[in-house]
Order: sequence, then C-alpha cells, then structure tokens
Amino acid sequence: MIDAACHIDGKKYKDGDEWTYKEQFIMSCIGVKPANDPHHHFTWSTKVVACLGENGRRIRIGETVVEGDTEWACTADSNGGNVNLKKKTKIRVAVVGGK
Repeated sequence: MIDAACHIDGKKYKDGDEWTYKEQFIMSCIGVKPANDPHHHFTWSTKVVACLGENGRRIRIGETVVEGDTEWACTADSNGGNVNLKKKTKIRVAVVGGK
C-alpha cells in the first residue's frame, strides 16, 4: 500500500498541511485525484503558498509589506513556478554641519 502523503525531509504531510521551508517560505502539500482514474489514486505535490518576513510575518505571493526600514516583497514568476522573497532596506544618511 502506498502512503498517501507528501514526504519531505523525513516528515510526512497530508493534503493541505503547511510547513516552513528554509525559514523564508511556507509550503503546502497538495493531493489531486485525477478525474479519469478508476482506482482513485492521488498525485502528490508541494507548492510555495507564501513567504515569511524576518519576524515570521506571513506575506502572500504578490504582496509587499514594510516593517520599520525594511520592505519585503514576495514575488512569483508568470507561471508561479519560482517564488522569491526580496528585501530592501532604506539607508538613513545623517548630514552633519551642512547648509
């Protein structure tokens, strides 16, 4: 009997389960039953469903959030295959003795 779940790094996840990956992404296990399969076999895959900001804040794909002087953007390519977490930090410059 085949175990119906996603197996990642020695752990088992069921359909809809989420976990943190590389401290930057939230992954989800997805089970899909093909419509024309008389044996009701599922295919299993994983997908990045969100990014994580520095303080653990969930950032949806396509969303940009600002935390203090840092801007976090969770982006995906046009087919949703590659998800990236981008960080921009504002630099504050102090002018001393200027006119």
